[in-house]
Amino acid sequence: MFIGKVFPWLNNRLINRYVDAILSEHPDFVNLIIHNDLDVKIAKALNYNRIPFCISYHEVLTGLDVDQKLKPVVENTLSFGTPVIVHSPKTSLDLLKTSDDKNLENRIRLINLGVFESYLSYGEGSLPGGVPDKYLLYLGYIHPYKGLKYLLEAVKLIEDRLGDVRIVVAGGGYDPVISEMILNPRFVVYNHFISNVELVGLIRHCQAIVCPYIAASQSGLVQTAMIFNKPVIATKVGAFKEVVRDGVNGCLCEPADPKSLADTIIRFIERDEPFPISSVPNNLNWELIAGKYIQLFNEIQKIHENC
Repeated sequence: MFIGKVFPWLNNRLINRYVDAILSEHPDFVNLIIHNDLDVKIAKALNYNRIPFCISYHEVLTGLDVDQKLKPVVENTLSFGTPVIVHSPKTSLDLLKTSDDKNLENRIRLINLGVFESYLSYGEGSLPGGVPDKYLLYLGYIHPYKGLKYLLEAVKLIEDRLGDVRIVVAGGGYDPVISEMILNPRFVVYNHFISNVELVGLIRHCQAIVCPYIAASQSGLVQTAMIFNKPVIATKVGAFKEVVRDGVNGCLCEPADPKSLADTIIRFIERDEPFPISSVPNNLNWELIAGKYIQLFNEIQKIHENC
């Protein structure tokens, strides 16, 4: 009981200090990324003090199941009427389909996430023990909607054609299928939080990243893979369709379809030539992205000055 009362009080105290620090800098503009209720408190403070700001959403839905609704924090912050930044057309569509705001389309700005160059600072990274010489890599939080059961079924369909290629599954979280994967010699499972240095090592040494998701909004895995010139095998869900160019920087397959995934894995493994990954698409270039942010900031400042 005591702990339950202390933490909300402490969070509010810290948020108040954080807001005071922002206000003391007299910012020309604030881009506020919304994740939880504490971010809503910051938005309210910025709005009350007439600080020009916009809101960025990485995820806007409560879940990735069929009964999708806007997150409460999204509904609460849309009410401020500020410009909204999203990072994929899929997220923009989700917002427009689930929100009742008639003017929302005019407020949305699509600014893609660029390639994640910061991972290069980890050098060669490091590998956990027991990593095979040739492997496809599933990397990220483990949850049933990530489609790992279909990856297991796909591998069973093509075991005799995989040669010495194995599947590494790395990430925290839980899906019942993990227990079966651990017993399957085709899989190497690291079911724990993967540090950035391990992430870099695993990506650098893999043949490709596999994303067998059955549902998704967006993912930074493709932008991470591009940094290390690695292709991505992904299902046609969420933003994967927007950033994976079939035959160029990866392969696409149907979701929740083991045969489609199996055929795509074989298409990748038996490909005669390496993927021609050599350049970052223009819409993921940080210079272009920075220009879009600057343009938006200038627009909002002009509106604020005329109010």
